[in-house]
Amino acid sequence: MAQARAVTGPREVDAQTLRRWLEAGEAVLLDVREPAEHAAERIPAAKLMPSSRFQAHEVAAAHEGKVVVHCASGMRAGSVYEQLQQCGCDHVFLFREGVKGWREAGFEVVGTGKPPLPLMRQVQLVVGAMILAGTLAAMASPWFLLVPGFCGCGMLMAGATGNCALANVLARLPYNQRAGVGNPGSCSL
Repeated sequence: MAQARAVTGPREVDAQTLRRWLEAGEAVLLDVREPAEHAAERIPAAKLMPSSRFQAHEVAAAHEGKVVVHCASGMRAGSVYEQLQQCGCDHVFLFREGVKGWREAGFEVVGTGKPPLPLMRQVQLVVGAMILAGTLAAMASPWFLLVPGFCGCGMLMAGATGNCALANVLARLPYNQRAGVGNPGSCSL
């Protein structure tokens, strides 16, 4: 992979180049995963700024050097990359491989080593349980069919807007926050 290359999508950076940039103080690395994911395993220099609370205009205004974003699979980081581009941040790069790619390149990662149940799986479990419970309870009263209907409307809105209210609520629960992570909504650049 080239050092930093322009492709038909985001400008990407590889682990070796990213490490050089971080060691030279040329870049800031933003981890846009949720606090529990960050606590479980992270790149030592990464600053936590969850995509669920991301404020692109603050980052674009606060840092003039290279800004590199990463997550677990590249999806959230890609979304944050686009937000930064729209705010006029032309010095943003995507580290698509994330923590896994950093570790596979032989570089150090830190954290508890206990990965949480991913947030989307938590959403799927809650919605699935509500649909099942509402459907079974409908045998007692047809009014309980409102529960699966409510779940369907919520999922429809999440798909249409890209913002899942249930995921936002679950992300704020104590078991999705880890001690020592700091304020999950802030990143001091």
